[in-house]
Amino acid sequence: MPPPNAALATRLIKARQAAGLATPDAAAIWLGMDPKVYMTHEQGRSTMKPA
Repeated sequence: MPPPNAALATRLIKARQAAGLATPDAAAIWLGMDPKVYMTHEQGRSTMKPA
């Protein structure tokens, strides 16, 4: 399960991406996850990816 603030963080990240200020790795770091391990799908689901 993603953290409770994942939906809000995702909206903020998408807004920043639209402005060219964020990357997928930055999004993972924003959610407090190691970007090598935690990948967020566009549908809002999450999976663990082997490091």
